[in-house]
Amino acid sequence: HFLDSGALYRAVGLAASWPEHLRHVYEEEDERWFYGKWHTLFETTFLERDLFDSVYAEMESLLIYAPTERFLVHADFGSDNVLAENGKITAVLDWANAVYGDFLYDVVWLDMWAGMWTPPLDINGRFRHYYQTQNRIIPHYDERFRCCQCYVALDSFRFYAKTGQEAAYNWMRERILGILM
Repeated sequence: HFLDSGALYRAVGLAASWPEHLRHVYEEEDERWFYGKWHTLFETTFLERDLFDSVYAEMESLLIYAPTERFLVHADFGSDNVLAENGKITAVLDWANAVYGDFLYDVVWLDMWAGMWTPPLDINGRFRHYYQTQNRIIPHYDERFRCCQCYVALDSFRFYAKTGQEAAYNWMRERILGILM
């Protein structure tokens, strides 16, 4: 029987806070779950321990800025999970990865992958502009955004190593290193 560790982790609500949820990216899991004892990937695949550890350390240093208020986060939001008609969103699909946490995560998710487009879509800039026009201030925006960027990269590293997608791994590697430099 195959278990999706993420679904069980979220369904049971093991994370009491957003930082605790983000820290879970480093933890090994029951071997029946998708990632299981994934630390072996450091020795058996292209997954680089030094890179993983340094991105994790950066994320960890930013967790002090994480909001205590919990928001519903889709955690896989993108055009492939949205239905629209006449320029209006009519449905958001595939809530399998949903968690409670920092709403900026969904913005970061879009922004990280928008870097694949030419020219880049600048989701971060568009989001900032929208909130400025609304006179809304998001406390510690830059720190929270960077923290979520680190998490997206870390989770992507594990996924790409586990599934043998070295080209995608290298793309994300360059993406996060470009951000953190």
